[in-house]
Amino acid sequence: MKRLMLVYVICIIMITILQSCFNRDDPHDSIVAYVGDEVFTTADLTEALKHIPKSNQFEYLTEDGKKMLVEMLIDWKLLSREAEKTGLDKNPDIAACLDSQPTSKLYREQTLGNAYLQYHIEQMEPVGDAEIERYFLNNRKDFMTPARIRIKRIFFDAKEKAREAAAVLNSGKCFEKYKRQNPKVTIKIDSIWLQSGKQRTTLEHAAGNLAIGETSDAIATKTGYGLIRVEEKIPAKNRTLEEVRESIFVRLNSQKKQDLVKNIRMNVRQDVEIKVDDILIKSYQCRECG
Repeated sequence: MKRLMLVYVICIIMITILQSCFNRDDPHDSIVAYVGDEVFTTADLTEALKHIPKSNQFEYLTEDGKKMLVEMLIDWKLLSREAEKTGLDKNPDIAACLDSQPTSKLYREQTLGNAYLQYHIEQMEPVGDAEIERYFLNNRKDFMTPARIRIKRIFFDAKEKAREAAAVLNSGKCFEKYKRQNPKVTIKIDSIWLQSGKQRTTLEHAAGNLAIGETSDAIATKTGYGLIRVEEKIPAKNRTLEEVRESIFVRLNSQKKQDLVKNIRMNVRQDVEIKVDDILIKSYQCRECG
Protein backbone atom coordinates (compact mmCIF):
# COMPACT_ATOMS: atom_id res chain seq x y z
CA MET A 1 0.00 0.00 0.00
CA LYS A 2 2.80 2.42 0.90
CA ARG A 3 4.54 1.54 -2.35
CA LEU A 4 1.39 2.36 -4.34
CA MET A 5 1.06 5.69 -2.52
CA LEU A 6 4.70 6.55 -3.34
CA VAL A 7 4.13 5.77 -7.03
CA TYR A 8 0.97 7.91 -6.95
CA VAL A 9 2.80 10.88 -5.42
CA ILE A 10 5.65 10.61 -7.96
CA CYS A 11 3.10 10.59 -10.81
CA ILE A 12 1.39 13.70 -9.42
CA ILE A 13 4.75 15.49 -9.20
CA MET A 14 5.69 14.51 -12.77
CA ILE A 15 2.30 15.68 -14.10
CA THR A 16 2.73 19.02 -12.32
CA ILE A 17 6.21 19.45 -13.83
CA LEU A 18 4.97 18.62 -17.32
CA GLN A 19 2.05 21.02 -16.99
CA SER A 20 4.40 23.80 -15.98
CA CYS A 21 6.45 23.12 -19.11
CA PHE A 22 3.52 23.27 -21.49
CA ASN A 23 1.41 25.94 -19.80
CA ARG A 24 3.90 28.73 -19.36
CA ASP A 25 2.65 32.12 -18.26
CA ASP A 26 5.95 33.86 -18.93
CA PRO A 27 5.56 35.59 -22.31
CA HIS A 28 9.28 35.23 -22.93
CA ASP A 29 8.76 31.44 -23.26
CA SER A 30 5.60 31.55 -25.38
CA ILE A 31 5.77 30.04 -28.86
CA VAL A 32 4.53 32.43 -31.56
CA ALA A 33 5.36 30.34 -34.64
CA TYR A 34 6.29 26.82 -35.73
CA VAL A 35 8.53 26.45 -38.78
CA GLY A 36 8.83 22.76 -39.51
CA ASP A 37 10.38 21.25 -36.38
CA GLU A 38 11.68 24.58 -35.09
CA VAL A 39 9.91 27.32 -33.16
CA PHE A 40 10.02 31.08 -32.61
CA THR A 41 9.15 32.42 -29.18
CA THR A 42 8.35 35.85 -27.83
CA ALA A 43 11.93 35.89 -26.59
CA ASP A 44 13.05 35.72 -30.23
CA LEU A 45 10.80 38.69 -31.03
CA THR A 46 12.35 40.65 -28.18
CA GLU A 47 15.85 39.76 -29.35
CA ALA A 48 15.01 40.87 -32.90
CA LEU A 49 13.53 44.14 -31.69
CA LYS A 50 16.63 44.89 -29.61
CA HIS A 51 18.64 44.91 -32.85
CA ILE A 52 16.33 47.52 -34.39
CA PRO A 53 17.14 51.20 -33.69
CA LYS A 54 14.85 52.56 -30.96
CA SER A 55 13.61 55.27 -33.31
CA ASN A 56 12.19 52.55 -35.60
CA GLN A 57 10.99 50.03 -33.01
CA PHE A 58 7.49 51.53 -32.80
CA GLU A 59 6.85 50.41 -36.40
CA TYR A 60 7.21 46.78 -35.26
CA LEU A 61 5.19 47.13 -32.04
CA THR A 62 1.87 47.70 -33.80
CA GLU A 63 -0.33 44.68 -34.53
CA ASP A 64 0.66 44.63 -38.21
CA GLY A 65 4.28 45.40 -37.35
CA LYS A 66 4.57 42.43 -35.00
CA LYS A 67 3.11 40.12 -37.65
CA MET A 68 5.56 41.49 -40.19
CA LEU A 69 8.46 40.90 -37.77
CA VAL A 70 7.46 37.25 -37.32
CA GLU A 71 7.25 36.81 -41.10
CA MET A 72 10.74 38.33 -41.44
CA LEU A 73 12.15 35.89 -38.88
CA ILE A 74 10.55 32.98 -40.73
CA ASP A 75 11.95 34.22 -44.04
CA TRP A 76 15.47 34.60 -42.67
CA LYS A 77 15.42 31.10 -41.20
CA LEU A 78 14.25 29.45 -44.41
CA LEU A 79 16.45 31.55 -46.68
CA SER A 80 19.49 30.87 -44.49
CA ARG A 81 18.91 27.13 -44.89
CA GLU A 82 18.98 27.55 -48.66
CA ALA A 83 22.09 29.69 -48.39
CA GLU A 84 23.88 26.91 -46.49
CA LYS A 85 22.79 24.37 -49.13
CA THR A 86 24.28 26.66 -51.77
CA GLY A 87 27.50 26.97 -49.75
CA LEU A 88 27.22 30.73 -49.23
CA ASP A 89 28.24 30.34 -45.60
CA LYS A 90 31.67 29.26 -46.89
CA ASN A 91 32.14 32.45 -48.90
CA PRO A 92 35.11 34.28 -47.25
CA ASP A 93 33.36 37.65 -47.05
CA ILE A 94 30.15 36.18 -45.65
CA ALA A 95 32.06 33.90 -43.27
CA ALA A 96 33.92 36.94 -41.92
CA CYS A 97 30.58 38.65 -41.21
CA LEU A 98 29.30 35.55 -39.42
CA ASP A 99 32.47 35.31 -37.34
CA SER A 100 31.96 38.88 -36.10
CA GLN A 101 28.95 37.71 -34.06
CA PRO A 102 29.41 33.94 -33.66
CA THR A 103 26.90 33.55 -30.81
CA SER A 104 23.97 35.32 -32.45
CA LYS A 105 21.64 32.89 -34.22
CA LEU A 106 19.46 35.76 -35.39
CA TYR A 107 22.40 37.60 -36.93
CA ARG A 108 23.51 34.42 -38.71
CA GLU A 109 20.11 33.74 -40.22
CA GLN A 110 19.62 37.36 -41.25
CA THR A 111 23.07 37.59 -42.82
CA LEU A 112 22.74 34.33 -44.75
CA GLY A 113 19.14 35.07 -45.74
CA ASN A 114 20.05 38.44 -47.21
CA ALA A 115 23.12 36.94 -48.89
CA TYR A 116 20.94 34.31 -50.55
CA LEU A 117 18.60 36.95 -51.94
CA GLN A 118 21.50 39.09 -53.14
CA TYR A 119 23.07 36.04 -54.82
CA HIS A 120 19.94 35.50 -56.92
CA ILE A 121 19.53 39.21 -57.66
CA GLU A 122 23.07 39.28 -59.06
CA GLN A 123 22.20 36.30 -61.28
CA MET A 124 19.10 38.03 -62.62
CA GLU A 125 19.06 39.11 -66.25
CA PRO A 126 18.83 42.90 -66.44
CA VAL A 127 15.94 44.57 -68.24
CA GLY A 128 16.63 44.66 -71.99
CA ASP A 129 16.02 47.30 -74.65
CA ALA A 130 12.97 45.45 -75.99
CA GLU A 131 11.27 45.55 -72.60
CA ILE A 132 12.07 49.24 -72.21
CA GLU A 133 10.70 50.12 -75.65
CA ARG A 134 7.55 48.04 -75.11
CA TYR A 135 6.89 49.78 -71.78
CA PHE A 136 7.44 53.18 -73.38
CA LEU A 137 4.97 52.50 -76.21
CA ASN A 138 2.34 51.15 -73.82
CA ASN A 139 2.62 54.09 -71.42
CA ARG A 140 3.19 57.11 -73.65
CA LYS A 141 0.86 59.32 -71.59
CA ASP A 142 3.12 58.86 -68.55
CA PHE A 143 6.02 60.45 -70.42
CA MET A 144 4.33 63.63 -71.54
CA THR A 145 5.49 66.90 -70.02
CA PRO A 146 2.22 68.74 -69.27
CA ALA A 147 1.60 72.30 -70.35
CA ARG A 148 2.66 74.94 -67.81
CA ILE A 149 1.70 78.56 -67.24
CA ARG A 150 3.66 81.09 -65.20
CA ILE A 151 1.43 83.73 -63.65
CA LYS A 152 1.88 86.72 -61.39
CA ARG A 153 -0.78 87.20 -58.74
CA ILE A 154 -1.79 90.31 -56.85
CA PHE A 155 -4.14 90.16 -53.88
CA PHE A 156 -6.34 92.78 -52.20
CA ASP A 157 -8.36 92.72 -49.00
CA ALA A 158 -11.40 94.44 -50.56
CA LYS A 159 -13.37 93.97 -53.78
CA GLU A 160 -13.42 97.68 -54.70
CA LYS A 161 -9.64 97.92 -54.39
CA ALA A 162 -9.27 94.95 -56.74
CA ARG A 163 -11.63 96.52 -59.28
CA GLU A 164 -9.80 99.83 -59.16
CA ALA A 165 -6.49 98.01 -59.70
CA ALA A 166 -7.93 95.98 -62.60
CA ALA A 167 -8.82 99.17 -64.47
CA VAL A 168 -5.20 100.30 -64.24
CA LEU A 169 -3.37 96.97 -64.57
CA ASN A 170 -5.35 95.84 -67.64
CA SER A 171 -3.39 98.47 -69.58
CA GLY A 172 -0.21 96.49 -68.87
CA LYS A 173 1.11 98.44 -65.90
CA CYS A 174 3.64 96.63 -63.68
CA PHE A 175 2.17 95.04 -60.54
CA GLU A 176 5.13 96.12 -58.39
CA LYS A 177 4.90 99.71 -59.66
CA TYR A 178 1.21 99.82 -58.82
CA LYS A 179 1.99 98.63 -55.29
CA ARG A 180 4.66 101.33 -54.82
CA GLN A 181 2.23 103.99 -55.98
CA ASN A 182 -0.44 102.82 -53.52
CA PRO A 183 1.42 102.33 -50.22
CA LYS A 184 -1.73 102.62 -48.08
CA VAL A 185 -3.45 99.73 -49.85
CA THR A 186 -2.89 96.19 -48.49
CA ILE A 187 -1.38 94.38 -51.47
CA LYS A 188 0.40 91.03 -51.78
CA ILE A 189 2.23 89.95 -54.95
CA ASP A 190 3.76 86.59 -55.91
CA SER A 191 4.65 84.57 -59.02
CA ILE A 192 3.97 80.84 -59.51
CA TRP A 193 3.95 78.08 -62.15
CA LEU A 194 0.72 76.23 -62.90
CA GLN A 195 0.62 72.75 -64.39
CA SER A 196 -2.10 71.87 -66.88
CA GLY A 197 -4.86 69.80 -65.33
CA LYS A 198 -3.92 70.73 -61.77
CA GLN A 199 -5.58 74.12 -61.33
CA ARG A 200 -6.43 74.46 -57.66
CA THR A 201 -8.29 77.79 -57.38
CA THR A 202 -10.46 80.13 -59.43
CA LEU A 203 -7.43 82.38 -59.94
CA GLU A 204 -5.43 79.53 -61.44
CA HIS A 205 -8.36 78.27 -63.52
CA ALA A 206 -8.73 81.73 -65.10
CA ALA A 207 -5.12 81.62 -66.29
CA GLY A 208 -5.96 79.13 -69.02
CA ASN A 209 -8.27 81.67 -70.69
CA LEU A 210 -5.73 84.53 -70.78
CA ALA A 211 -3.10 85.36 -73.39
CA ILE A 212 0.51 86.15 -72.42
CA GLY A 213 0.64 89.62 -70.87
CA GLU A 214 -3.12 89.77 -70.32
CA THR A 215 -4.53 90.59 -66.87
CA SER A 216 -7.75 89.17 -65.45
CA ASP A 217 -10.64 91.04 -63.88
CA ALA A 218 -11.18 90.95 -60.10
CA ILE A 219 -11.70 87.39 -58.85
CA ALA A 220 -12.99 86.34 -55.41
CA THR A 221 -10.57 84.18 -53.34
CA LYS A 222 -10.75 82.57 -49.90
CA THR A 223 -8.95 85.52 -48.31
CA GLY A 224 -10.19 88.45 -50.42
CA TYR A 225 -9.89 89.37 -54.09
CA GLY A 226 -7.15 89.04 -56.66
CA LEU A 227 -5.96 89.56 -60.20
CA ILE A 228 -3.60 87.44 -62.29
CA ARG A 229 -1.41 88.18 -65.29
CA VAL A 230 -0.02 85.44 -67.54
CA GLU A 231 3.73 85.87 -68.00
CA GLU A 232 4.69 82.69 -69.88
CA LYS A 233 3.08 79.62 -71.43
CA ILE A 234 4.91 76.38 -72.21
CA PRO A 235 2.94 73.85 -74.29
CA ALA A 236 2.74 70.14 -73.50
CA LYS A 237 5.56 68.02 -74.91
CA ASN A 238 5.99 64.32 -75.63
CA ARG A 239 9.36 63.19 -74.32
CA THR A 240 11.38 60.84 -76.54
CA LEU A 241 12.40 57.31 -75.64
CA GLU A 242 16.03 58.38 -75.22
CA GLU A 243 14.99 61.08 -72.75
CA VAL A 244 13.26 58.56 -70.49
CA ARG A 245 15.16 55.33 -71.22
CA GLU A 246 17.21 55.43 -67.99
CA SER A 247 14.20 56.13 -65.77
CA ILE A 248 12.26 53.27 -67.39
CA PHE A 249 15.22 50.93 -66.87
CA VAL A 250 15.42 51.81 -63.17
CA ARG A 251 11.66 51.37 -62.74
CA LEU A 252 11.46 48.01 -64.51
CA ASN A 253 14.63 46.66 -62.94
CA SER A 254 13.37 47.56 -59.48
CA GLN A 255 10.05 45.83 -60.14
CA LYS A 256 11.86 42.78 -61.49
CA LYS A 257 13.92 42.52 -58.28
CA GLN A 258 10.80 42.83 -56.14
CA ASP A 259 9.07 40.08 -58.10
CA LEU A 260 12.14 37.84 -57.84
CA VAL A 261 12.39 38.27 -54.05
CA LYS A 262 8.66 37.62 -53.68
CA ASN A 263 8.90 34.38 -55.69
CA ILE A 264 11.93 33.18 -53.73
CA ARG A 265 10.15 33.80 -50.42
CA MET A 266 7.14 31.81 -51.68
CA ASN A 267 9.29 28.95 -52.99
CA VAL A 268 11.26 28.37 -49.77
CA ARG A 269 7.97 28.05 -47.85
CA GLN A 270 6.35 25.50 -50.18
CA ASP A 271 7.43 22.27 -48.47
CA VAL A 272 7.56 23.60 -44.90
CA GLU A 273 4.70 23.43 -42.42
CA ILE A 274 4.32 26.89 -40.85
CA LYS A 275 1.94 27.74 -38.03
CA VAL A 276 1.64 31.23 -36.57
CA ASP A 277 -0.20 32.15 -33.37
CA ASP A 278 -1.82 35.45 -34.37
CA ILE A 279 -3.57 35.86 -31.00
CA LEU A 280 -0.34 35.56 -29.04
CA ILE A 281 1.47 37.89 -31.45
CA LYS A 282 -1.28 40.48 -31.01
CA SER A 283 -0.97 40.38 -27.20
CA TYR A 284 2.84 40.37 -27.16
CA GLN A 285 4.47 43.32 -25.40
CA CYS A 286 8.21 44.00 -25.55
CA ARG A 287 9.38 44.64 -22.00
CA GLU A 288 12.88 45.62 -23.02
CA CYS A 289 12.10 48.03 -25.85
CA GLY A 290 12.69 51.77 -25.61
